Amino acid sequence: MAIAVPVLLAGCANAEAPGDESSTASIVVDSFPAVDAGIKPPPDGSSSVLLDSSTDPARLTLTTWGSAGCVPVPQSVQWTDPSTIEVTTAARKSGQCAANYEPISQVVELPGTHAVSEVTAVEVDGKQVKFTLEGEQ
Repeated sequence: MAIAVPVLLAGCANAEAPGDESSTASIVVDSFPAVDAGIKPPPDGSSSVLLDSSTDPARLTLTTWGSAGCVPVPQSVQWTDPSTIEVTTAARKSGQCAANYEPISQVVELPGTHAVSEVTAVEVDGKQVKFTLEGEQ
């Protein structure tokens, strides 16, 4: 059992480190269990987005169910028009997964092209997901 614990912790450490070797192309600036930040998780098996315009640049927090180290990571974020944000994700290159299954939040910075307050749709990998603006949770 003592050998499995360091391996499990190593998997968690890799999941939390933006820019590490397991997510070279990731644009994630922060990653954490959603419950640690008080973010209301989406229903099991689905994703949700929180948009925060109180920072500069504005940020998008994608919350997805999975194991730390194994949830797909955002690879790109763009405005497809002034009211729609599109996020593209990809599987992590690392196979180190934590033993937990929980909502994991990943934060990315939004391009400053349009106002977050004008967003009417957020798509993740081509599928529209529920989103909220910071303060409306």
